[in-house]
Order: sequence, then structure tokens, then C-alpha cells
Amino acid sequence: MHTAVQPNTTPTRRAAIGFSLAAMAAGLTVPALASAADPDAKLIALCDQLVDLEKAQLRLYDTVKDDDERDRLIDPLYAAHQKLTPLVVALGNPKTIEGARAMARVALAYMPLDREGEREVGHDPEDWFFACIAEFLTGDVT
Repeated sequence: MHTAVQPNTTPTRRAAIGFSLAAMAAGLTVPALASAADPDAKLIALCDQLVDLEKAQLRLYDTVKDDDERDRLIDPLYAAHQKLTPLVVALGNPKTIEGARAMARVALAYMPLDREGEREVGHDPEDWFFACIAEFLTGDVT
């Protein structure tokens, strides 16, 4: 009976290193490869940074009572926010539902909160609609 000899298809360490070196020579990195699979990867990362900046700013309002000290601590957060926002705008509309959810998280992070920590939607009906959509997309319904 004839048996076929299968070639060794298991990647070797040498092959993996060779691929890594070739990728580095071509200027590719793992994040760049990963972002190619997700057209909104950069948008999502930037939105997550904006949400983190907003949370950090709110924490300062809760923990630092001296206005001058709080302003001094918030200034770098505001500067980072000013750098990130144009980058998000330049990317344009999201291309995936995950990108839309990331933008919705930013919108909710920016909404003012009342003393009980509930979102203040305001009196304009469009604000209520925007809040409902953002809450639905993020699953953060209050």
C-alpha cells in the first residue's frame, strides 16, 4: 500500500523569526496588521482615549477641592483632548458598529451629570434622541 509523505507544515522558530524580520523590514507591526482587519481600530482607540480623559477630569472634580490646583491638573488633560479630537474628526464617520459604539461612548462621557450622577439630557428633543441612541449602542441605559 502506498502512503504519501506529508511535507512538514508546522512553522519552525526560524520561519517565524524570518517572517518577523521581513515584516519589520517592510515597516509592518502587529498593531498595523491588526488594524488592517478592523477599519475602525484607530477610531476606537482614539475614542477610548477621549473617554479616559473625560473620566480623569471628572475624578479630579471629585477629589481635588482647590480650584487652582484642580485647574493645574486638568490643563494637560484638556491639551490632550484638544490634540485627539481633530484626529477623530479627520477619520470621519465610523465604518463598523464597533466604531459607532466607540463614538457613542464618547458622546455619553461628555453628557453632563446631575448631583445624583444621572445624565442631564436638557430640554431639546434632539438631545434626548441622541442620548437614547448612544445609550442603546453602548448598552449603558440609565
